[in-house]
Parts: sequence; C-alpha cells; structure tokens
Amino acid sequence: MTKRILLTAFLAVLLAFSSIASAEVRPLAYDDVFLLEAVSDPQPAPSGSHVAFVRHWQDRQTDRTRSSLWLADVESGEIEPLTDRDSNAS
Repeated sequence: MTKRILLTAFLAVLLAFSSIASAEVRPLAYDDVFLLEAVSDPQPAPSGSHVAFVRHWQDRQTDRTRSSLWLADVESGEIEPLTDRDSNAS
C-alpha cells in the first residue's frame, strides 16, 4: 500500500515537472513592455491600516511611462485608485 502511494506521488510530481518543462519559453518582445507594471514610493498611513503607492506602466498610445496614485488596504489587500488613470501622477 505504501509503495503504491509513493509511486502515485512520484508520478504526479513527474507529470507536473514535465508539463512545466514543456511550457513554451520565448524571448521578450517589444510589445511585452506594455504589459509590465511597477510600484514605487510606498507611504504607510500612521495607523498602519493603509499604504499609498505610485503605480507605473507604459502607455502604448503615447509610448511614454505613466503613473497614478493607489491606496492599498493592508488587512484585505484590496487596492483602489486615488487618481484617474488618464492623468499622470508624476
């Protein structure tokens, strides 16, 4: 019985690694840049319940970096924008 469980676990791990190994890997393309986002300048609230931060992304239409202010609730992890995405918060 123990051998059967070990064999099943081994096959499951082997199958998982084979599917990971077969995943297609490709070089970074120019358009991939527009999918990347970054976060900077975290500012925790004095109470520690929220953190304000700047979110950066590339605007495909203007080919420029854009940014907006966001607020994260520390307990729930929910985030909400403080500035409009169409305005640049830099």
